[in-house]
Amino acid sequence: MAQDKKGFVLYTDLIHTVNKMTSEQAGELFKHILKYVNDENPEPVDILIDLTFEPIKQQLKRDLKHWESVVESRARAGSLGGKQKIANLANASKAKQSVANLAVIVNDNVNVNVTDNVIVNDTVKVKEIKEKLIFPFDNSDFLETWNILTKEPKWKRKSNTALQASLNKLSKVSVAEAIEMLNNAIAGGWQGVFELTNNNKNNGTKRNYNSDQANVDALNGAADEILRNFKPKLIGGDI
Repeated sequence: MAQDKKGFVLYTDLIHTVNKMTSEQAGELFKHILKYVNDENPEPVDILIDLTFEPIKQQLKRDLKHWESVVESRARAGSLGGKQKIANLANASKAKQSVANLAVIVNDNVNVNVTDNVIVNDTVKVKEIKEKLIFPFDNSDFLETWNILTKEPKWKRKSNTALQASLNKLSKVSVAEAIEMLNNAIAGGWQGVFELTNNNKNNGTKRNYNSDQANVDALNGAADEILRNFKPKLIGGDI
């Protein structure tokens, strides 16, 4: 019997053989079986025990080979599983080291937030590296107007880089002018912010309608003068 094997199988159909034996013969057979599986190499006490034990011995050998095959398969599977576990741990360690080596380079005016990293299938994915916006004015009216503008459909799609460029442009003017530029962008549905004209600076977003009307009147007067002096001619003489 194999080392460390503490049991064996006797099949129920053995009852047909044992029923044909006396109790003493059945006892001798059972003792012979126990001695055999304990590697005592017993000698049968008579021909009857020898004949009845032979098919039992062959079955015990078949069962032993099957048991050894199962043990070997389990050992091989355990070895492969252990190697895979070690490989997974090594990959995880490399992934963590890659995260540790990750460097984010920024200038003095930019703050960077790096959220927790997620390891998925041994691949490190940085969940988010997003720049914070730097506002040129700490003014509640400016911030409120900016918030309204950035909720507009055209502005929602802008990247932080594009938004920061607009803020940098606003930083070159006064806070009042910056707010006016934001309001103009909201009112006009513009995708950008534009510098105020002289009329804008003096009168806000109101246009100089008096000046516009004067220009219109002048154009109308010129057109009337042209029509009064125009006399169509036919070939061959005046009308």
